[in-house]
Amino acid sequence: MSGSWNYPYNSYRGFITGGIQGAAYRQRNDFLYPPQAESVCETRDDVIGVGTCGEHGNSKIFFADQVAAEDDTDGSISGPYLGIFETSTKLVGANNALLYQVFLQGQLFQSQLTTLTVDIAGDTRRTRSAQSFSQGIPSSMSFYRERKVTEEVFHEALQATLTEFNVLESDTCAWTDSTTTFRVEPTEYTPGLGGCMAHLWQSFACFYDCGE
Repeated sequence: MSGSWNYPYNSYRGFITGGIQGAAYRQRNDFLYPPQAESVCETRDDVIGVGTCGEHGNSKIFFADQVAAEDDTDGSISGPYLGIFETSTKLVGANNALLYQVFLQGQLFQSQLTTLTVDIAGDTRRTRSAQSFSQGIPSSMSFYRERKVTEEVFHEALQATLTEFNVLESDTCAWTDSTTTFRVEPTEYTPGLGGCMAHLWQSFACFYDCGE
């Protein structure tokens, strides 16, 4: 958890869409967090929204846009994240892995390695590890297991997780990190599953040199 987000980070689930158009890549994230542990709520019971600590989970959305420079021919892309971070992504290994790095005012903030594999069932999987830094000093390490699914499975899993984590409709895709106050603030969407879809499906909208 963080100072402004009293929900567990060790067991949250992410729902991510990504779309490529021309030389640009757009990604939209919705992270769902389970209710806080009761032992934590005994000493800290603050929540975002109108839920109850230990009873309701919550959700937070993110976005990232990247584009390849005109002279880039190696698959590298870069762009802003949350309006204040600079990011870059490069192909590494046998063209089966991505190195994604985030910089804040020239200093490395996060370094992520994503490896792409296909399991014995033929499903595409992404395994991602993320190292975080504060002024050059390691601060945390995360490990993610991701899979590519159909739209139907994506919807079913999203709705099932909202139910499992007991996320209120008023909190569903209703919150994001502010780029000015560094606190959690309301999103532009009407809370609910429809707001989530509006956010996540932005990845597939026309967004780069689309013409008429």
